Amino acid sequence: MTNGTNKKIEWVTKEPVKYQNWMGPNPDYDGTNSGVRIASDYYVQGDGWIMERGTWDDTWNTYDGNAGFICEWDDGNLSYAVSINPDKQMKILEDGKLGEYNGHRYQIFEDKCSWSEAKEKCEQSGGHLVTITSLIEQQLLEHLNKDNLVLWIGLRKNEKEEWGWITGETLEYKKWARGEPNNYQLADFPGENAGDMNNAGWNDCHENNEKDIKGYICEWEDTGMSSEQPVSGNDTKP
Repeated sequence: MTNGTNKKIEWVTKEPVKYQNWMGPNPDYDGTNSGVRIASDYYVQGDGWIMERGTWDDTWNTYDGNAGFICEWDDGNLSYAVSINPDKQMKILEDGKLGEYNGHRYQIFEDKCSWSEAKEKCEQSGGHLVTITSLIEQQLLEHLNKDNLVLWIGLRKNEKEEWGWITGETLEYKKWARGEPNNYQLADFPGENAGDMNNAGWNDCHENNEKDIKGYICEWEDTGMSSEQPVSGNDTKP
């Protein structure tokens, strides 16, 4: 999408601009031959306007600060291919439940089970429950989870009540849902010691409380598998 000196917004394909999702006062035509960016997360600009995820902002077409780009193929094999930088590419493959980023593979399995059972199934497939160490990984998983299912992830609380990833990776990036973790107490499940997610964020849950769980996400590191070859879990529905 671009806007030029005539202050006209248009798609590069010349399709009519029917749906629009501008942030605040935009488009404000503050540059000539401008491009349009879309917010990947909540962002407060210097002028105080808040860019919510998915909103649009017109900007100079030479601006490249923290900006990637999104490509579209009308009849391609990929559902999404979001270029973060020339060396790392996020891919969501045609089946919609298998993703790839930076040499890692991610797959959703719809299989109601406990956290420990999910952990074992991922490990039996040569991977582990997913660890989310960046916004880019989080966004990829949200795209994969198009049905907004509640899914086990590789978060676990230790005896010191400290949260961490099962791989030992540092818990620096966080996407807890509002009010979480809250260590909610239930009669049958006292305390919450495992992590799950949907597209609203992460939640703490007792490892055996399967009430809302619809499945889990496995991750494989540096697999070298063909992009067309999904990984089958143990007694799961890929």
